[in-house]
Amino acid sequence: MEHTRFTIEMIRDEMLRLERKHGLLDHEINGVKIWQALRVPVFLEIGIKTGCYEVPHTIKDSALDRIKAIRSFARSILFYNPYCGKAKIETLVFDHGRKIKIGSEFVDIHTKYFVDDLLSQGGAFEVYERPYMNRHYAKDEIYRKHLDIILIMTTLFGIFFPSAITKSDQNFLLGLQNEINSTFKIRIDFLKLFSKEISRFKIKHKLLRALLRKKGARTVYLVVGYGEAPLIKAARDLGITSVEIQHGIFSEFALGYHFPSVSKNSLEYFPDRLLIWDDFWREMCDLPLTDDRIIPYGFRHLQKTKDGFRYVKKNENQIIVVSQGIAGPKMSDFILQNVQDLKDYTIVYKLHPGEYDRWRQYDSLVRLSEYVNVKVIDNNALPLYQLLAESRYLIGLSSTVIFEALNFDCTILLIDLPGIEHMKKFIEVGKAVKIKSDKRIIEYLK
Repeated sequence: MEHTRFTIEMIRDEMLRLERKHGLLDHEINGVKIWQALRVPVFLEIGIKTGCYEVPHTIKDSALDRIKAIRSFARSILFYNPYCGKAKIETLVFDHGRKIKIGSEFVDIHTKYFVDDLLSQGGAFEVYERPYMNRHYAKDEIYRKHLDIILIMTTLFGIFFPSAITKSDQNFLLGLQNEINSTFKIRIDFLKLFSKEISRFKIKHKLLRALLRKKGARTVYLVVGYGEAPLIKAARDLGITSVEIQHGIFSEFALGYHFPSVSKNSLEYFPDRLLIWDDFWREMCDLPLTDDRIIPYGFRHLQKTKDGFRYVKKNENQIIVVSQGIAGPKMSDFILQNVQDLKDYTIVYKLHPGEYDRWRQYDSLVRLSEYVNVKVIDNNALPLYQLLAESRYLIGLSSTVIFEALNFDCTILLIDLPGIEHMKKFIEVGKAVKIKSDKRIIEYLK
């Protein structure tokens, strides 16, 4: 089926139209504002079904993967159970699942320096982490607990106890399903999706609420708020302040953050506060918070580590290609089409961690890897900032790395593929250049 006539902008606009038409952000089913909770997953699913996006990350979620992980799950539940202990903990940090190796240890770059500040202040806090690809990578610390028990129970409830939905709500969902499926010529079973996710939401909310109450928490810090709706709701129920630490790029196409038609501070499943990298990000989309709740905090990882690479010599003939799972095969297709023009350049092809174990499924990238001037990076052995410091040019799409690369004096070139919409304002203010569809990469290299 041909889907190329659809764009990310069309998907975004249709979803916003449906929200206004049906009041989706406030629509409750079984006590859950499920559209608020699933807004981003629905957007991504439509993007994948229409062919605009690829599956972003490798997911190890098969029965065999789960069986292999039993030992890790058991260890986490027995020794790092967040419900154990009687001490009251006012500050709770729910960090990002993916860890990056820095020196000899794996860290979450979005919360590491915040946690360092908490350590230096000497107050009581705990850090809660999810498994990444069914494993825990962070160094064992007395303040670090694992969320495996909550995730396992949430998954099981979603599978075995899908939420019963009334006939009226079924009809509503079927009508919404028909509108979306007929518009985009796809098939998504909203009744099945929402039934499972409502069940998952309710049990996860109940478990997290019990945890927050037990700890006597006053503030919870989190990353990727659009994936933390049950946590945010649990905190709000108990009068606990929820604060999100920025982890990626905001844009008018990032539906986890762009809410052009809602009253400020009104979304039940959006955090109370948002710590952003700098004031530039206030203007990137319609954030659903008043300005006093959007607080510049800095990209601490970038600020703390970039100076360590200031003496790295810039290679004027080196290009770093920053891949992304949502467009990995298409990006490698484009580079392969241009590689013959780039024989005088070293091409460092940096994969997203979610692509490390699947890139050989990209036919074009396998062919690219055979060129002597192309090096595929499918691990974290070399620091990303070293690669940025060495490279004169960066070719990418919409990765957070693009923002980081600006701090290393890289010339930013963007491939015109679905996802570039996120970089619209970067292009408008001259921070990046879009490679036109009728041009070749070599024409943009000085």
